[in-house]
Amino acid sequence: MPSKPASSYHSYISSKRKSTSPTLTEAVKQISASSRRWPSSAADLRSDKQRKADRDLDAKPLSIEEEIKKRARGKNGALKKYLRKQRKKNIIDEKRMKVDEIWEKQQKEREKKNEVEADLGPALSRFARKE
Repeated sequence: MPSKPASSYHSYISSKRKSTSPTLTEAVKQISASSRRWPSSAADLRSDKQRKADRDLDAKPLSIEEEIKKRARGKNGALKKYLRKQRKKNIIDEKRMKVDEIWEKQQKEREKKNEVEADLGPALSRFARKE
């Protein structure tokens, strides 16, 4: 194979490197232009809750008890917090009445459990059934 002089070889390689692919700056401009998103309508500005509600039009609304149970997770959770905040408002409605019923029921269960533990004594109270 005949060797070419160095200057012509470099010009040959540089001509091969020039391809139809865009340069880095051109590629960045194309990507940034395509990734711009503008709200197509006011529907895009709605909250996620509103969109979910619109999707679930056929679904039954949660009953008050189910909604409270979902909020009342955790040892000192949302049920106590909800009651505290409702007492500030001094408004009694159906939801507040349900919450009060659930809270009283939990209080009775706690008292019953404490009585069983007191009857057994401190050593045996560890083995009492958890109901």
